[in-house]
Amino acid sequence: MSEKIKKYDKKKLTIEKLKARTNPWVIGAILEEVHDLTVKTHIEYLKVMMILNDVVKKIIDKHGVTGWFRMLYYSYSKTLWKHFSKYPEHTWEKFINVEKRYYIDLHGAKPEILEEITNEVVKVIKEILIKIKQR
Repeated sequence: MSEKIKKYDKKKLTIEKLKARTNPWVIGAILEEVHDLTVKTHIEYLKVMMILNDVVKKIIDKHGVTGWFRMLYYSYSKTLWKHFSKYPEHTWEKFINVEKRYYIDLHGAKPEILEEITNEVVKVIKEILIKIKQR
């Protein structure tokens, strides 16, 4: 009999937690608390994306890339940033090789452009990560 009561209490507690989590006032309070941090993080991310876009734009303009292929190379640089910002430097080379193969085989990207983008983006990302660690 006591097991049934425990299960009932547990279920009741879970329902109460769910009601508290879905309460608009609770959600609003949580969002209000993290708003400033979210905005700050987003602004930092946008700064990095602008820097990477400038680097990639110079390279693809030099090679005369037009149309949707431009977005392909921008996407490649953003993929590198996502990996490099999360994982240690000794994993970068393996990831670069896999991503290059993916973009070349599946999307028809030119290897020489990807190589140039990789070299420049790696330099820029190393500088950015050093600045972030110094804060």
